[in-house]
Amino acid sequence: MPLPELLKVRDDFSCMFWEKYGSLNPSQIYNADETGIFYEMPPTKIWAIKEKSAYIPECAKHSARITASKKLPILFILKAMPNGTIERNELVKFPKALMVDNLDGHVSETSEAIMAGELSCYLEPLPPNFTSVCQPLDIGVMRPVKAMLRNEWLAENSPKKATAEYKRRAMIERMIRVWKGFDKENVRRCFYKALP
Repeated sequence: MPLPELLKVRDDFSCMFWEKYGSLNPSQIYNADETGIFYEMPPTKIWAIKEKSAYIPECAKHSARITASKKLPILFILKAMPNGTIERNELVKFPKALMVDNLDGHVSETSEAIMAGELSCYLEPLPPNFTSVCQPLDIGVMRPVKAMLRNEWLAENSPKKATAEYKRRAMIERMIRVWKGFDKENVRRCFYKALP
């Protein structure tokens, strides 16, 4: 789709969003997005000596999901336990407006009812197929974070044989280091760019 059309959709969404939620404090407006992160995160490109092959270890996909909005401490969700710490202590701190992509599980009637009923939060789906211009985390957070993760992975001296537990811990520690080093102003700029 041509850029002018993308920007028109973004501007229309932004106007609708601010009309609905303009009375909220910016600290009450969140954007949730998920991305897969893996223990082995090789670079997308690698330099090799001419006529020689470049070696990157075989990569297994030990994935986890992260949830992040503005630059807050990261919440890793590996396994859920009913009535666990997250449900008791974290979910009560949910925002008043939550922007999510249009994935069926995010925008279902059930999701909306839970958000409204249990968390007193408005669920605002982003326009379908327009996250590249409407979703703050897609605009300028996920790509640089993944590049930083690749650099961290290259710098590590990991054991050749590692347990799944070791890999999960290493992956989480790597993500925490990257997130600490990520500029919070970049997150803020992404919100302003998505919702001018």
